Amino acid sequence: MAFRTFESPAQAAEYAASLDTRWPERTDIQAHLSAQLAPLDGQPAQVAELCAGAGALAARLLADYPHLRYTGFDVSAPLLALAQTRLAPYAERITWVETDLNQDGWPAQLPQPLDALVSLQSLHDLGDAEAVARIYRIAARQLAPGGRLVFADLLAPIPPDPSANPGRLSVARHLELLAAAGFADARCTLELGPFGCFNAQV
Repeated sequence: MAFRTFESPAQAAEYAASLDTRWPERTDIQAHLSAQLAPLDGQPAQVAELCAGAGALAARLLADYPHLRYTGFDVSAPLLALAQTRLAPYAERITWVETDLNQDGWPAQLPQPLDALVSLQSLHDLGDAEAVARIYRIAARQLAPGGRLVFADLLAPIPPDPSANPGRLSVARHLELLAAAGFADARCTLELGPFGCFNAQV
């Protein structure tokens, strides 16, 4: 899968700024995803984000949960640089990892014990349904007992569009893949605009 690349920090910043304009639901979705982590409130929890981008979701989580320690993974150095600058006030609680999630090796860099794995509007860009399912299998293995995979992503369009990104899946397909990966309790917690939000517990 070819990931988005940026020729300059300014180009990366322009892209990051455009996301909330193109998808105004993102602000409400970030709040919803953060609320799904309420069981971790007050604990020194370890949370990792896949495809952290410029740190939009991280900013919300770090503000909402003062004891949370965060590790952000992304393939884009310019986006991670933006995130590092944006979240400088939280630097002591953050680790950044530049990596390609479609390659092997990155799970060894996940913090342990891992209480939650999160993602916002990104998993569909990893490839097709099998690429998404691979992430679910890794998550189920890496999360601590009772840990959660909490994420939002663009759903498959209705009616179906043959030209749509093959990683955009229906709610039913996401739940099927989560169950197959080993999540005992997987739910769609919100559908908003083109997005579906999910909370899956091992």
